[in-house]
Amino acid sequence: MNKNNGISAFKISQTQHKRMKMALWGIGILLAFQSIMDPLFHSSSYNVVLVLLVPILKSKVFWLLLNGAIVACSGYILNVLRVALKPFSKWAPWFCLAFIFMLALSCILNIMNTWYIMNSNFNEFTMVSTLQMMLMCTYWMLQGMWFVLVCILIFNFSGRIRENGWVLFALLLIEKVCDLLFIRVIVTLASMPWLFINLLTSSLYLLLYYFIYRCFEVSNDEAIA
Repeated sequence: MNKNNGISAFKISQTQHKRMKMALWGIGILLAFQSIMDPLFHSSSYNVVLVLLVPILKSKVFWLLLNGAIVACSGYILNVLRVALKPFSKWAPWFCLAFIFMLALSCILNIMNTWYIMNSNFNEFTMVSTLQMMLMCTYWMLQGMWFVLVCILIFNFSGRIRENGWVLFALLLIEKVCDLLFIRVIVTLASMPWLFINLLTSSLYLLLYYFIYRCFEVSNDEAIA
């Protein structure tokens, strides 16, 4: 794909551009809700609103819809990228498709793990530990896929695409540093600022998709119209 160094931005229709922006807003709002509600839900302090929300927050359907909506918004952005890469590569679109599949698989495993942990009548340690091992494997596979995607953007394109590729690379490094920092804090501190950690990790996740979004621009014909 080295012949594509002259491509500085992927051209898409104005409708697709608006849909990508809506998907970004969806990711941001859903992650913010998830990040704020999760620490409050596990808090020991009494709150009338939380007491009323407990049946909903413990609902399997709620977690399925919440995580599914986040993955759907993320998958849409990756699918637009997959279509944009089609004219330039034979294998990159298939890679993006595999990326979307891994996101969906990770979402399903995460929901199953949450269900088993929230079910007080379920004490099958083997199942929970197996799910957590599978979650860890999918996590590292997704991290590897992010780095491959970044390499595609950096080494095969120019201009805005390459610049955003470097930003994505920096964000991935920051995410790894944050992971190591969080592990150290968990080991050394008894009380954790979970809300801060959730918001920070969610912000990093959102920024990854934001800088993919910045690789696109409305085609000149539609911009003039």
